[in-house]
Order: sequence, then C-alpha cells, then structure tokens
Amino acid sequence: MRIRQSLGVLLGLVAVLVVAESAVSLLSPAVDPATGGAELSRFFTAAQLARADGYRDPGRWIAIAALMVNFALLGAVVAGRPRRLRFELAIAIRRPILGGALVGAALFASLVLALTPFSLLAHQRAANAAIATDSLGGWARDRSIALALQALGGGIAGAILVVLQRRFGERWWIGATVATVAFATLITWVQPVLITPLFGNEARLGDPRARQAVLELADRADVAVDDVFVLDASRRSRTLNAYVSGIGASRRVVLYDNLVEGLDRRELRAVVAHELGHVKGNDLWRGIAYIALVAPFGLAFLARALRPLLAGRRLAPGTAAAVAPSLAAILALAGCVEITSNRLSRAVEARADQVALELTGDPAGLVRVQVALARRNLSDLDPPGWYQALFATHPSPIERIDAAISSDPKAAASEAGPSG
Repeated sequence: MRIRQSLGVLLGLVAVLVVAESAVSLLSPAVDPATGGAELSRFFTAAQLARADGYRDPGRWIAIAALMVNFALLGAVVAGRPRRLRFELAIAIRRPILGGALVGAALFASLVLALTPFSLLAHQRAANAAIATDSLGGWARDRSIALALQALGGGIAGAILVVLQRRFGERWWIGATVATVAFATLITWVQPVLITPLFGNEARLGDPRARQAVLELADRADVAVDDVFVLDASRRSRTLNAYVSGIGASRRVVLYDNLVEGLDRRELRAVVAHELGHVKGNDLWRGIAYIALVAPFGLAFLARALRPLLAGRRLAPGTAAAVAPSLAAILALAGCVEITSNRLSRAVEARADQVALELTGDPAGLVRVQVALARRNLSDLDPPGWYQALFATHPSPIERIDAAISSDPKAAASEAGPSG
C-alpha cells in the first residue's frame, strides 16, 4: 500500500510540474533568438573575470546548501512526528483558528531562523567583496523585519487553512486557490506603500532632466507612469538595480540611487527602458496569472496526497495540529514549482530587453549598461548551464549582451573593449 501511495504522489507531482511548464509556455512572451556570438573576453578583463568567479562560484553552492536545508526541514515537518507542547494542544482544541495561526507563524519563523546562518554568510562575503555597505547591525535589523513579516504571513496562512478545511472539508483546495491568488494580488499591490518602506526610503526622482527623459520614454512606450522613484539602496549595497513595483494605482518605476549616480545618460535610459518593458508587457500581472493557472492543480494534488498522511498520524484536517505538515507540504511544492517559474522570469526579462532596444534604438547603450551592472555587482557572468536553467531568474549577462549585439552588430561593436 505504501508503495502504491508513494507512486501516486510521485505521479501527481510530475503532473503538477507538467501543468506548470505548460503555463510557462502559454505565458512566456516571444523572444528573438540571439546570434551575436558575444564572448566574455571582449567585455571583461582576465582580472574582472577571476574576481567575479571567485565571488559567485562559492555563492552558488551556499545558495544550494540553503535550499537543501530548507527542503530537509520541510520534509521533516511533513513526515516527522514532532512533540507538541501542552499549550499548543490546548489552543488547538479550544481555539483551532488561533492555534492554526500560531502554528503557521512558528513554522514560517523557524524556516527564516534556520536559514539565517546562510544569510549571514552571504552578507559577510558581500561586505568582504565591497558590495554590501551596511553594518552587521543593519543586516540584523532587516533580517528581524523579514522574520516578523514571515511570521505574520505564516499566521495568516495557518488561520485561513484551518477555516477552509473546517468549512469545505476535502474541497478546501478550491478556497485555498482563491485565497492564494487574492493574496498574491494584494501583496503586489501594497508592496510599494507598505513593505518597501520597512527596508528603505523612496523619494521621487529629483533631477528634472532625468525625470523628463523617463516620462518621454514612457510616452514612447505608450504606458502610463505617473512618477519615478529613487530608493536609498546605497546605505545597504553598492549594487546597481531598478525594478517595477505595484499594480494599479500603486505601480511605479523604482531606481536605486547608486544607479542614478553611477550611470551616464545613455546607460540610464537603457535601464529605464527595460523597466518600462515590464510595464508594457504587464509582467506583474503575468506572474499572478501563472499562480492562478498552477495553484488549483497543485493544491488539489496536495489535498489528495495529505489525506492518508494526516490520517496515518491521527491528525484531523481543520485542526491546528494538521497545519504544520499541510503548510510545509505547500511550501515544498511551491519550491519545486519555482524552478519552472524561473524559466518564465527569464523569458520576461529577455523580452523587456528587446523592448528597451526598440524604445532607445541604442544597442551599444544596452551593452554598456550590462557591462557596468556586471562589473559593479560582480555578477555571475557565465554560470553553468544546469544552474542557469534551474535557478536563474534573469538571462546571464553574456546572454543579454549577445542579444543586444544581435540586434545591430555594427552599432554594438564600439562597446567591445574591456576596461579595468
């Protein structure tokens, strides 16, 4: 019987991953293939390549180790038989919703705490490489905020799970699907106004010429951008970055202050045009659509797979005691599905680069900005193929440079020479 159940779980997992891959294929924008044949030595010196490899190679294995620990902990919670405190049991019996919230908060917070040593190691390596600029105290503050936010999210998830399992029984996954999509939409909407301010300060872009250039690009892209914001990222890091945040009334383009101060006008236009490409492609909504397509299949699979597991441990669905293995299983499945969503993310980023080329007509500018970003951020210039396919959310720097060269080899040729 156990073999049959295990085989059924494995087949169900494969089916969910197939659905996720199908969703990626459906939602991925069309991207022109790169044929530029770019080589790293054309843009980076041997010393720059060695420094980037020396920083990123160990970083990949640290990230993989953290991922393995995360999955091991989730597996232990799903399959193990942890001791329960009497206080927890009392709450679970008398107030199941409150008990579910406490168990969910404890699970999410425990995962953050377990992965904190890896985060600390990554911070120290970034500081040693002159990338991170914040103190250990600043890192600890940010980590504490992340811990509180995760605990809050876990508490909400635990309480909702108890309510849904008690109200809908074996069909709890239907309500969970609606809740998941609604929560993803809500978080995307409120992030710029409620979450980002906890970690940094945003201010409207003050340079009137730069602001006007951004709004002109937005008009050319035919997208509505009311304003552009600058994030005080320099107090934490020397990295250069920009992003689109929020949906609806909260949507905005955000530039790191390092980026505004560290790039020339052509490079800044290339970065802004890329972010406007995300706006034009409705990429945040694309991500929500991916969740809406995959969540019902994943949660339906888990509802069926958890039934014999909970019964074998004498845990009744809809109780606080069943929250920990149920939420752990959901998180583990989400981690597996994330591999497929990374492919969607890479396609979206590649398409935003193409939009940037169309808006600026400046492939050399895009090459310049990719080189500048890679040098400043010590980017993983040419990661192993397996790592790029499984974990990367963006095309590698050399892939992005290659795409820019492919659009106009002659125009981009001027940016071929490496510099120190």
